[in-house]
Amino acid sequence: MPKFDKEEMTSLLSVGKGVLNVFTVRNMVVPLKIAVLAIKPDIDINEYDQVVEASITISSGILSIPYAMEYPNNLLEFQISAGIYQALIGYQGLDTISEDGLEGNDAYTVFLWKSDISIEKKIIKEWMNSPY
Repeated sequence: MPKFDKEEMTSLLSVGKGVLNVFTVRNMVVPLKIAVLAIKPDIDINEYDQVVEASITISSGILSIPYAMEYPNNLLEFQISAGIYQALIGYQGLDTISEDGLEGNDAYTVFLWKSDISIEKKIIKEWMNSPY
C-alpha cells in the first residue's frame, strides 16, 4: 500500500503521471462523479467541504483513477484526449461519517478541462474538521 505525506493527506489528493489519487474519508465504496468539460466550471465552493485544484498531464490518452488503494491495479480508466488538464475536485458530506468510519453521505466530484498550462496543486477550500 502506498505511503502518502501530510500534504497529500491534508489535500486529500495525490497527483501522478496520468493518475489522480482522490482520497476518500471512508474506506468504502463512495459516490464519485467525473465531468470532462470544455471550460473551467463555475461552482459554488460553499456546496463543498473541501475543494482542491491541480493539473494532470495525460500523455497516453487514458485517465486512470484507482478505486481501491490496497489493490493498486484496480483502476477506473477512461479514454480522453492527450494533453494538460486542470482538475477541480469537490468533496461533500465529509462531516457525515460515522465514528466507525463505515457509514456516511460523503461524495466526490472531479471536474476536468483542457489547459495550455500546468499549475501546482492548491487547496481552494480546506475542510475545517479534517483530522489531518
